[in-house]
Amino acid sequence: MEQVREEKLDFNNEGVSEQVPVAQHTSSRRNTKLDDFEEKFQDTNFPIHELSKLVTQEIWLVLKAKHICEEDPSLHFMMKIYSEQIKDLREFAKSIGETDVLSKRDILNFDGPKFQYVFIEIVEMFKKSLKDAGVIDSLATNIMKHFADAMRMKEPDLRREVQKIESSGGTR
Repeated sequence: MEQVREEKLDFNNEGVSEQVPVAQHTSSRRNTKLDDFEEKFQDTNFPIHELSKLVTQEIWLVLKAKHICEEDPSLHFMMKIYSEQIKDLREFAKSIGETDVLSKRDILNFDGPKFQYVFIEIVEMFKKSLKDAGVIDSLATNIMKHFADAMRMKEPDLRREVQKIESSGGTR
């Protein structure tokens, strides 16, 4: 940490200015990991637990700087700043935790492109299984029509049951 010497101008009785030291204190620059945060936060593949670890390391660095300030009365003015930084970092950590929980939620979107893709693939596998089992085309077509009708009838119930599961936190 670099030493900074603050001075002020003071005028003596003859109107001549002199530089007078006000206080000597350690610069407020401290070690930080904040520069790493933005890049890691923007990277959707960066593990959230690793980002949480970076926040914890940053809190530790602030606590170390705060401890130095506690020992030096000329640095007490920095205590509130460091306390506020710790509060902000804790809020950030809390937000990361909430994001992690949301990212792990099991949400089934019947109308979403991923579900639609998977469902179409399952139907195609079912059709292929019918053919591989030797079911004649007219019977396979009839089975698929009955299956489509059954799905249309059952869809509102499926949506309702899935909603209940999501509302109860994932248990049936």
